[in-house]
Formats: sequence, structure tokens, C-alpha cells
Amino acid sequence: MMVPLITTIVLALAGDGAPAAQALETWCIECHQGVKPKGKFNLHGVLERLNASQSTAADRSLLRKALRRLADSEMPPPDAEHIPNAQERSLSAQALRIAIAGANRIIVPKSAPPRRLNRAEYANTIRDLFGIDVSEFSSLPPDDVGAGFDNVGAVLSLAPTALEKYFELAEAISARACPESTASVPAAITINGKAMTVTERAGQVLEDGALLWSSGEARCTVQLPRAGTYAISIRAGGDQAGPEPVRMGVLAGKKRIADFTVTADKRSPGEHRMERMLNEGAQSIAITFDNDYYNKDAAAGTTADRNAFILSMTIEGPLEPFRAQAWRSSMEAFAASANGMNAPLAEQHWLIERILRRPATDTDCILLNSIVQSLPDGSSKETKMRAMIEALLVHPEFLFRIEDRDESAGPELAPHALATRLAYFLWASCPDEALASAATRGELSSSSGRAAAVDRLLMDPRSSSLAERFATQWLAIDGLGNKMPDASQFPDVNAALLRSMRTETVMFFESVLREHRSAETLIDADYTFIDARLAKHYGMAVPVGDGMHRVRIDPQRGGGILAHASVLTATSNPTRTSPVKRGKWVLQALLDAAPPPPPPGTAQIPDRVEDRAGKSIRELMEIHRADPNCAACHRSMDELGFAFEAFDPVGILRDRADGIAVNATGTLPDGSVLQGVDGVRAKLKGNAGFTRSLVKHLMVYATGCAQEDSRDDELDELMESLASNPTLSDIVHAIVESPSFRLRGAQ
Repeated sequence: MMVPLITTIVLALAGDGAPAAQALETWCIECHQGVKPKGKFNLHGVLERLNASQSTAADRSLLRKALRRLADSEMPPPDAEHIPNAQERSLSAQALRIAIAGANRIIVPKSAPPRRLNRAEYANTIRDLFGIDVSEFSSLPPDDVGAGFDNVGAVLSLAPTALEKYFELAEAISARACPESTASVPAAITINGKAMTVTERAGQVLEDGALLWSSGEARCTVQLPRAGTYAISIRAGGDQAGPEPVRMGVLAGKKRIADFTVTADKRSPGEHRMERMLNEGAQSIAITFDNDYYNKDAAAGTTADRNAFILSMTIEGPLEPFRAQAWRSSMEAFAASANGMNAPLAEQHWLIERILRRPATDTDCILLNSIVQSLPDGSSKETKMRAMIEALLVHPEFLFRIEDRDESAGPELAPHALATRLAYFLWASCPDEALASAATRGELSSSSGRAAAVDRLLMDPRSSSLAERFATQWLAIDGLGNKMPDASQFPDVNAALLRSMRTETVMFFESVLREHRSAETLIDADYTFIDARLAKHYGMAVPVGDGMHRVRIDPQRGGGILAHASVLTATSNPTRTSPVKRGKWVLQALLDAAPPPPPPGTAQIPDRVEDRAGKSIRELMEIHRADPNCAACHRSMDELGFAFEAFDPVGILRDRADGIAVNATGTLPDGSVLQGVDGVRAKLKGNAGFTRSLVKHLMVYATGCAQEDSRDDELDELMESLASNPTLSDIVHAIVESPSFRLRGAQ
């Protein structure tokens, strides 16, 4: 008779002589059983519950942790009387995997609860629906964080005070989106490139436009009638040279508001259009050239010098009153094409489908009809539209993402619910009309249709939210602006520099995504993005022109996120580095092996130099982990952190700390030695743990649901579907095809 998988491990331990089970009993269960098991981990008890089909998510987590510690040579501890050889360690790991597989068949994954739009999602949705910047009216309260992200449904509650704020916002947004007075088409201002001011020694004004080289910029000043949304259209081309096309950006004052890629030739410029909020009055607008290139050894017949050319820029707006007319025109056109449908009903359907992100129902129309009928007789069309918009903006299905739970429809998410998941995953915003139409036509029901949708969404500028929202939270730099180092030690570090640090990491992550580079580029890239402020901080040559510039990294510093000042500052204390924080960051963010929190009352390393009694951080940490309660976790954490000691608390290279020579080496439990951050890079490159951690964190962000242990098998399958060194877009595609993303999940 076939023995059920969930009982195999326990029966083996009972004495059938299976080598794997025997190894597990010898090297693990002998210490981890009984009333007082080592480390308070009763492995024998976990296996007994598994045999009785009573395994829990907590048991599953303990088994995974045991397997990880065994694989990392953390268990048995190095000072144990007997240490298993490689074969015995492998057999023990095999037995644990059998147990984990059995637990997978017992624990059913939960589905994501209804998710309130967080602050960023709400603001982006209003921007994309109405072209309105919510920050003009008021700010919403901060969101809680769960599993490292602020879009996890379990923590996105709705307090009564916040509900009042949503009502106020709905009134203000509807009034701006549909003003009573009809306005004419917005005015347009066109500036020829030859009328712009070009950075000295980085470009020149020609007869027909402005030519930029050496990361220059062309700037002009325009007078805008009022604050609002403006369309900026730039006709640009370039001398295309090197491995990538011309990349350009737009600055409003010193703030970078847009990036775009120019593939057209200088002789036949193409048009690039974007819509951005601009302030009233005189506005200084600049167009930047971001990726200068010159190859003096270029082959004959090829272009050796990459330059950017600007023919003209047109600024049109403000668009808000014009948008209201566009809404009316769209609804009237929809009504005219609706067979037998009267105009008011057609308008309602159009509004409902755009704002609630799903097809309209009779109940929706009854609600809107009752609102319109309650208005005074003779109310204008604009008043009726405002009333309907306001009602829909406080509708539960606008404020929350409530997915179809009709079991009779099968396990797949409804098409419009899937479209909503896609849009908020990749844009942190609502589906546009193209994505909603694809859902209506059933195109999202096939893998090819979903792949096409993902490709289109990733090409859209709104996918920069993956860098702004996902990457900053994954890398724990989202709150960098509140991480002010000690002013007496670091007087040059201010809020502006912290913003530049964060921007470097955001632009770097986005470049890896958009340029289809492998995920490992995040670890060892040979380029980064700096502005004059950050260049001075790093001790690099200051780039010409305002804004961020793509530059080659200093080999001594090394490339990738490990050397970013944003990460190094976020993982330090205000007065000193913290090997514990930096090591924990590597384990948690990059290797998905977060250590447990410290026990209550754990002694802390002194922050002040005078309190350290002339001892280095390394010496103090060695004293700290002499405590057996601390040693197990700190053995890996500290050694990883020590490898970063060549960087001070704000990410500047150093060779001495507190007058003591820096020792930036770390020795891991398996005996391998890390020589500085280069050693950490080498450990991460080609390490499946790094890719798995990235995929797992991105899965949490995509689904809004903490990655429970019961989903680890799905994660394993997803990893197997990826190439050995996948790109970020490869990972996005794989997540979209995963059951956790496409299916409803358990009730």
C-alpha cells in the first residue's frame, strides 16, 4: 500500500532505516525534542503534528527556517561536539524537504482581503482619471505597513476621520473636474530650440534648434496663467551612437518631472508628449541630455558621438476645464453609439466603468439616478455630472479593490478584476481605457493576451511606480528623508542630499527595468546616476548642468545598490555605522533570510565615541555576541555587516573609523571570507537566494498579501520557470502568470 507523503518522514523515524530520516534524527531531533528542546524548537513535535495532519503555518515556517540554517551551516552550531559531514548534512536537508512538502498539502493559502487604495494609489488614480493633483487640496493620513509594503490589504483599514477626508476630496475633485463655466481650448506656447539658453560648453544654438552634448541642457522661461495640468510636447532627435538611444529629461526649476527616450535622427525629429502639474507664473523649464557618449575608436562609417537635438517645445494648458469638455464629449459619443440606450444612462455607464473599474450594473444606475433626481429642478448638466462623480469617488468599490468572489465563475479572477490587479501592480494606478477594453474583449484570459498587456504597461512612463513604490520599500529607503544623520559629524548632509540619494536608487532601478537588464545588474552595475550635490558627496567629478546624470562608477567604490549612499545611510545609526543593521538588511532584503527580532533587554552598542572605551565596532560586537542568546543570529548578520565598514554612516569611503584602521572583512559560518563589499557582491552574484528574495518581495507587492509559508512551493515553481539570470521584466511576467496573481484564492 502506498504510504501517504505526510506520514513518510515520521514512519521513517520510527525505524524503517531510511538514511535521510536517520540523519535528521541524529543531527537535529536529538537536540530539538522533549520538554526543553534546544533553541525552544521542538522539531519532533512539529513532525508529530504533521503526521496527524494538524500542521500549521507556524510549523511550516519552523521547518523552512531549520532547512535554511542547516544549508547555511548555522546548525549544528560550529562549537558542537560533533559536526555532520557534507553527505550527512545533505541527507538531513532531504528529510526536511519531505516534511515541508507534506505540510504544503495541509495548509491552504489565503486570498488577499479587499484592499483600500493607499495614498499613492489614490493620488495616481485621481491624476489618471481627471488630471488633478490631489496634494493641491489636502493630504491623506499615512498608511500602515505590512510585510514591508504599504499596499498590503491586511493593514489598509479605513478610520472614520479618513472617511471624512475622502468626502471632502470627492467634492473638491468633482468641482475641479467639471467646472460650471465652459472654457475654451487651452492656449499653447511654442518655444523654438534656437530661442533656448544652452549650458555653456555643453551645447550650442543652431539656426533650426538647440544641439546638446556632454550632458548639457537647454532652458527657457514661460509665463503660465495658473497652476494646473499642462501638456508638454517636445520635438527632438539625435545623433545616435553607441549601444543605446538618446535619453533626455525635463526639469521644472530644479525638479525633474519627466524622462524620455529619443530614437529619431536629428534630421527628422519625433514628438514626445507628457502631462505634468506646473505652478502659476514664470516657470523655468529645461530639457536635459542624459547619456553622453563618445568613442574615438569607432569603426569607419559609424557614428562616434552621441548628441541630442531639440527642434521645439510646446506647452499647452491648463487642461482641467478642457478635460471636463473631453469628458462630456466622450460620454455624448458613447451615448450616440449605444443602441437604444438613452443618453443619461449611457453617461452613467461610462462614468461607472471608468471610476469603479468594472462593468456597470442596474444597481449602480439606480444609485446615480436617485442622486440626480434629488437635485433641484433645472440643475445644469455640469451640476449633475459633479454629483455623480462625487458619489462614485466615495463608493466602496472605488476606495477599495473588491474583487469578484462568485465561486460559480470558476477560480480565475474576473477580467476587469485582473485588469485592476495588473494596473495597480505596474502603475500603482487604475486601468486605462485600453486595458479595460482588453478585459472586456476577453484578451486577458490567455497567457499571450496577458503578456501583451504587461509589455504595454511596462513601456508606459507610469511603470516608474515600480521604482518609486516597490524598490524604495524593498530596499528600506522609502523613509530616508526622516533618517537625518548627526549634524555635528555630517554637516553637509541635508534634506536635499537625502533626496538626491533616494533619486539615485530610484533612477538606477528604473534603468535596469526599462533597459531589460538582468536582475543581477542591481548588484554589480558599472553605472549610476548622480547630480552635482551627490557627486560632491561621493568625491566624483561634478557633472555639467542641473539634474541627475548617468555616469560610470568609480571602480574603488563599486557599482550597484550595495554602494548607494541611500542604502548605506538608511542602514546606519545617526552617529556611527551599524554592522547589525547592514547585515540584517542583506539577509532580509537580498537573501530572504531575515533574522528574528532581538530578545527584550538586549544590550546596545554605545553610539558616542567617548562611550566605546577606544574599542572598534568589531571588538564591541564580538563582546556582544559572546552572549549565547545572541550568537546564533549575529554570526551571519555581523560578518556581512563588517564587510561594509569601508563606508561611513553616510556612504563615504574611509580607511579609518574613530582613529582605528578599518577592517572590512567578514567570515561567514561556512568559513568563507568576505573581502569588503566586493565579497558581498560575489556572494550575491549567481546566488539563487538573491533572485528568490527579489521575486518573493515583488510577489507580496503585486498581490497585496504577505507571502505565507504555504505559498513557498508556488514560489519554487516560479523560480524554476525563470532563466538562471532573469531580467526584471521576466520576473514581472512570471508573477502575472502565477496562481497567486491570477486566481481568487481560498475563501
